[in-house]
Amino acid sequence: MRALVVLVLALICLAAAPASAYYPWDVWQADRAFQKGDYQEAGRLYRKALEGASGDARALYGLAQCQYRTGKFAEARESFGKALAAGNPEFRARAAYNLGNALFREEKLEEALEAYKTALRWDESDDDARYNIQVLLEKLRQKKDQKNQQKDDKDQKKDQQDKKDQQKDKQDKKQDDKDQKKDQQDKKQGDKDQQKDRRDQKKDPQQDQKDQQQKPGQRQAPMSREDAERLLKYFADKEKHKPDRKARLVYPPIRGTEIW
Repeated sequence: MRALVVLVLALICLAAAPASAYYPWDVWQADRAFQKGDYQEAGRLYRKALEGASGDARALYGLAQCQYRTGKFAEARESFGKALAAGNPEFRARAAYNLGNALFREEKLEEALEAYKTALRWDESDDDARYNIQVLLEKLRQKKDQKNQQKDDKDQKKDQQDKKDQQKDKQDKKQDDKDQKKDQQDKKQGDKDQQKDRRDQKKDPQQDQKDQQQKPGQRQAPMSREDAERLLKYFADKEKHKPDRKARLVYPPIRGTEIW
């Protein structure tokens, strides 16, 4: 009896409703399933209704609601968009608003903002759309500020790194200059040592002999073979270059007189 009453009431509503509000039986059943919270069944029935009327705004809007309630935000966004494109004045403002909700869930804030603006243009009394617009504007401002802050931090970090690199370059250059100066000093000292070695090689053997003479109370170091050969050669050369002396006459010595 109760089912008969419901059926009669449904028929009365359909008969009293204008032609634009007429929906297929599947849509009516889908609406009832949606009201009960059975979104899976409601979605199935909305799809079934769309098989015969793919552009039906009511079925598209109902399907989008089921998808949104089950967390399928990308699918809901697509269905809300189709319901909005159907151009039915009864659903376009609500479709635009819920399209904004789906986009917001996907963190597409700028697109969601435009959807809420569209909903508000078609329904100026929609305070929820107006509130969401204010919220999104604030979020976008914060996001922009955060992005700018991150950029500033990145630039500051880069400046600090550049400064460290410059200081390191200066330290490296200072160390290079120090090493170069040390190399020059070492080279200069090496040149001095070489000059000293050459002077020592050209040194007078007599001076060597004097230097090698035993000091009082000091034991004389033995002469090396090279020094001995050099000393013999020196005296031999000196003997060769000695001037010739006149032969001395040999007489019995006379006191007080010496004849050469």
